[in-house]
This record gives sequence, C-alpha cells and structure tokens, in this order.
Amino acid sequence: TKGIIVYQEQIMRIVHELGGLTMPETNKLRKSISKKEGDDLKKLLQIVRQNLINRGWTDEQATATVNQMKASGRYCFNKSHAVSYCYVARACAYLSWKYPIEWWTSVLTNSSKDDLIYYWQFVADKTLNPDINVSTDEFSILMKEQGVESILSPLSLIERVGTEAMAEIIAKRPFNSLEDFLTRINRRVVNRGVIFKLILSGTLDRFFPAGIEDHEKMNIYLQERAKLEE
Repeated sequence: TKGIIVYQEQIMRIVHELGGLTMPETNKLRKSISKKEGDDLKKLLQIVRQNLINRGWTDEQATATVNQMKASGRYCFNKSHAVSYCYVARACAYLSWKYPIEWWTSVLTNSSKDDLIYYWQFVADKTLNPDINVSTDEFSILMKEQGVESILSPLSLIERVGTEAMAEIIAKRPFNSLEDFLTRINRRVVNRGVIFKLILSGTLDRFFPAGIEDHEKMNIYLQERAKLEE
C-alpha cells in the first residue's frame, strides 16, 4: 500500500515484528487505536517507539511511525471489512450508473424524510407526483410513453395520508373521475383535510384540466362536493 497504513493487520504486523509487542499486546493496541483509548494506547505506543529506537531507528523515524499508526485510527479497517466496503461501493456504483431509475427508486423507498429532502436534488427531474390510481405506499417505476421510465411518488409521501387512508384508496380504485372518487371513497377515512392534501400534491391531477392553478382545483372540488351533499 505504498507506505500508507490502510489495514489494521498492517499495524499489528508493524508493532509485533518491529515494535516487539506480543500478539495479545498487538491485539490490545489495535483495539485501543480504533477506539482511541488514552492510557493503554499511550503506554503501548511508547513501548513500540522505544523498541524501534533500540533496533537502530532514529528518534525522528520512530516518532513518525508511531504518529502514523495513531493517525490511521481515524480511517483504518480490518482487511476483510475494507474489502467488503469496496465490494459494496463498486456494486452501488455499477447499479446506479447502469440502472439509475431502479437504483433511485430503491434508495428513495428506503430513505428517511430528511434523506429524501437531500436526495431530491438528484431525482426531481425523474420523479412524478403521486397518482391516485397507481401510487402505492412505496416509490415505484412508471413506464411512460415512448418507453421512458420515471419514478412515481408514493401516497405515503403526502402529509396526513396515513395507512388507513391509503388502504381505503387502494381498495376502491380505479376512479374514473373526481365525482366517482368522492362518491365511492369513505369520507370519514379520507376526509376533507386528506383530500386537500391529495389535491395540493398533484395526486388528483388526472381529474382536472391540465395547467390550472391549485385554487382552481380547490374550487372544482368544492363544487363537486356541494353537488353530492345536495
């Protein structure tokens, strides 16, 4: 590794073969470096430093080597752990490059809301609003015209749409119109507040003329609701 300590096993070999520590002491030093434990670490490194000087190393060489071992504790893994990380990193790089839609769909589905806010900058142009007739409780892949794939946002992403409301929507769909939706949905479960959020999130856009503003959608909804309550 070109003189750079990369693996914990390298530290163990240095302090055992050059620093004169026994194997139990070597393992204790490894643990102390990774956990940055003070007294044991100082004591063992001082022994190593002195043994290096006894072998003919200069004070400067011994100090530099000890300092390098201490610094390696900020990033050093055991070799099997490091190889596993490399394998996962390579697999992730390959999948994200070759299958970006599938990759991001999986990442978004398994992300917290805080992570979603961060990831949005990478997926905004690939992601569609939820759709009342298609969306589930997870991000999914939607095939659009000309074979273009997009990421479809889930119903669970919408504020106030809980598991009960999602179950009700999924059980009753497909809906043919806003009137059909309002007629067949259980409005005690999918209440006015939930419907407002569905409208504002674009989930009900298939029932409205393209390009109209949110307040116009709200007016249409209120008119349809008033008709049903007459």
